[in-house]
Amino acid sequence: MLPGVVRPINFPPNYTPLPPGYVEFNLASHLLMLGRVEHVSPQTIRGLNQFLQEMEPVMMWNSCNGCLIGAESELSLDATPTSHSFYHKLAAKYQARRRLRFTTVKRYFEDKYKITLSYPNSPLLRDPSGSMFPIECVWIRFRVR
Repeated sequence: MLPGVVRPINFPPNYTPLPPGYVEFNLASHLLMLGRVEHVSPQTIRGLNQFLQEMEPVMMWNSCNGCLIGAESELSLDATPTSHSFYHKLAAKYQARRRLRFTTVKRYFEDKYKITLSYPNSPLLRDPSGSMFPIECVWIRFRVR
Protein backbone atom coordinates (compact mmCIF):
# COMPACT_ATOMS: atom_id res chain seq x y z
CA MET A 1 0.00 0.00 0.00
CA LEU A 2 1.05 3.55 -0.60
CA PRO A 3 1.49 5.89 2.38
CA GLY A 4 -1.68 7.61 3.51
CA VAL A 5 -4.04 5.62 1.26
CA VAL A 6 -5.63 2.21 1.03
CA ARG A 7 -4.97 1.54 -2.64
CA PRO A 8 -2.53 -0.99 -4.04
CA ILE A 9 0.88 -0.34 -5.54
CA ASN A 10 1.02 0.10 -9.33
CA PHE A 11 3.60 -2.09 -11.01
CA PRO A 12 5.52 -1.33 -14.22
CA PRO A 13 4.09 -2.75 -17.46
CA ASN A 14 7.00 -5.19 -17.83
CA TYR A 15 6.75 -6.36 -14.20
CA THR A 16 7.43 -10.05 -13.63
CA PRO A 17 6.96 -12.00 -10.41
CA LEU A 18 9.94 -11.91 -8.12
CA PRO A 19 12.50 -14.51 -9.27
CA PRO A 20 14.50 -16.48 -6.68
CA GLY A 21 17.44 -14.55 -5.30
CA TYR A 22 15.84 -11.10 -5.73
CA VAL A 23 14.32 -8.75 -3.17
CA GLU A 24 11.94 -5.79 -3.56
CA PHE A 25 11.48 -3.06 -0.99
CA ASN A 26 10.19 0.46 -0.53
CA LEU A 27 13.05 2.97 -0.49
CA ALA A 28 11.71 4.96 2.49
CA SER A 29 11.21 1.82 4.59
CA HIS A 30 14.73 0.67 3.83
CA LEU A 31 16.30 4.06 4.57
CA LEU A 32 14.41 4.20 7.88
CA MET A 33 16.20 1.00 8.92
CA LEU A 34 19.52 2.78 8.26
CA GLY A 35 18.58 5.88 10.27
CA ARG A 36 16.35 8.91 9.97
CA VAL A 37 15.15 10.09 6.56
CA GLU A 38 14.20 13.71 7.25
CA HIS A 39 16.53 16.69 7.68
CA VAL A 40 19.62 14.62 6.85
CA SER A 41 23.01 16.16 6.17
CA PRO A 42 24.67 16.22 2.72
CA GLN A 43 27.33 13.80 4.01
CA THR A 44 24.62 11.32 5.03
CA ILE A 45 22.92 11.67 1.63
CA ARG A 46 26.23 11.01 -0.14
CA GLY A 47 26.64 7.86 1.95
CA LEU A 48 23.10 6.74 1.11
CA ASN A 49 23.76 7.36 -2.60
CA GLN A 50 26.90 5.24 -2.41
CA PHE A 51 24.90 2.53 -0.64
CA LEU A 52 22.21 2.62 -3.36
CA GLN A 53 24.78 2.28 -6.14
CA GLU A 54 26.57 -0.58 -4.37
CA MET A 55 23.26 -2.47 -4.24
CA GLU A 56 23.17 -2.38 -8.06
CA PRO A 57 19.37 -2.14 -8.43
CA VAL A 58 17.91 -4.19 -11.26
CA MET A 59 14.67 -2.18 -11.43
CA MET A 60 13.25 0.95 -9.79
CA TRP A 61 9.72 2.28 -10.25
CA ASN A 62 7.25 4.89 -9.06
CA SER A 63 4.58 2.93 -7.19
CA CYS A 64 1.94 5.62 -7.83
CA ASN A 65 1.78 5.07 -11.59
CA GLY A 66 4.13 2.18 -12.35
CA CYS A 67 6.61 4.26 -14.38
CA LEU A 68 10.16 2.97 -14.40
CA ILE A 69 12.93 5.05 -12.85
CA GLY A 70 16.54 4.83 -13.99
CA ALA A 71 18.61 2.47 -11.86
CA GLU A 72 21.40 5.08 -11.71
CA SER A 73 19.14 7.56 -9.85
CA GLU A 74 20.47 9.36 -6.77
CA LEU A 75 19.07 11.11 -3.73
CA SER A 76 19.13 14.88 -4.13
CA LEU A 77 21.39 16.85 -1.81
CA ASP A 78 19.14 19.90 -1.67
CA ALA A 79 15.59 19.07 -2.84
CA THR A 80 12.76 17.84 -0.60
CA PRO A 81 9.06 17.38 -1.45
CA THR A 82 8.24 20.67 0.27
CA SER A 83 11.16 22.71 -1.08
CA HIS A 84 11.36 21.60 -4.73
CA SER A 85 8.96 23.41 -7.07
CA PHE A 86 8.42 22.95 -10.79
CA TYR A 87 6.09 24.20 -13.50
CA HIS A 88 3.03 22.01 -13.98
CA LYS A 89 -0.23 22.34 -15.87
CA LEU A 90 -2.81 22.13 -13.09
CA ALA A 91 -6.21 20.52 -13.56
CA ALA A 92 -9.13 22.66 -14.71
CA LYS A 93 -10.91 22.32 -11.36
CA TYR A 94 -8.17 24.44 -9.75
CA GLN A 95 -8.26 27.25 -12.28
CA ALA A 96 -10.42 28.49 -15.14
CA ARG A 97 -7.66 28.49 -17.77
CA ARG A 98 -5.11 25.73 -18.11
CA ARG A 99 -1.72 27.38 -17.79
CA LEU A 100 1.61 26.57 -16.27
CA ARG A 101 1.90 27.10 -12.54
CA PHE A 102 4.51 26.41 -9.91
CA THR A 103 3.74 23.48 -7.62
CA THR A 104 5.78 21.56 -5.08
CA VAL A 105 6.42 17.84 -5.39
CA LYS A 106 4.40 17.32 -2.19
CA ARG A 107 1.37 19.17 -3.58
CA TYR A 108 1.68 17.44 -6.96
CA PHE A 109 1.53 13.96 -5.39
CA GLU A 110 -1.35 15.00 -3.12
CA ASP A 111 -3.37 16.39 -6.03
CA LYS A 112 -2.57 13.83 -8.72
CA TYR A 113 -2.29 10.58 -6.74
CA LYS A 114 -4.32 11.50 -3.62
CA ILE A 115 -1.58 10.46 -1.20
CA THR A 116 -0.20 12.22 1.84
CA LEU A 117 3.57 12.06 2.04
CA SER A 118 4.81 10.83 5.41
CA TYR A 119 8.29 12.32 4.99
CA PRO A 120 7.88 15.79 3.42
CA ASN A 121 11.40 16.84 4.48
CA SER A 122 13.24 13.81 3.13
CA PRO A 123 15.52 13.97 0.08
CA LEU A 124 13.95 13.36 -3.32
CA LEU A 125 15.21 10.68 -5.68
CA ARG A 126 16.41 12.31 -8.91
CA ASP A 127 16.55 10.14 -12.03
CA PRO A 128 18.91 10.83 -14.97
CA SER A 129 16.15 12.66 -16.89
CA GLY A 130 15.78 15.16 -14.02
CA SER A 131 12.45 13.88 -12.68
CA MET A 132 12.10 13.88 -8.89
CA PHE A 133 10.31 11.27 -6.78
CA PRO A 134 9.49 11.13 -3.05
CA ILE A 135 11.36 8.22 -1.47
CA GLU A 136 8.18 6.65 -0.10
CA CYS A 137 6.82 6.20 -3.65
CA VAL A 138 9.92 4.41 -4.97
CA TRP A 139 10.26 0.63 -5.05
CA ILE A 140 13.53 -1.12 -5.81
CA ARG A 141 14.35 -4.65 -6.97
CA PHE A 142 17.87 -5.96 -6.55
CA ARG A 143 19.67 -9.28 -6.54
CA VAL A 144 20.86 -10.56 -3.17
CA ARG A 145 24.54 -11.49 -3.23
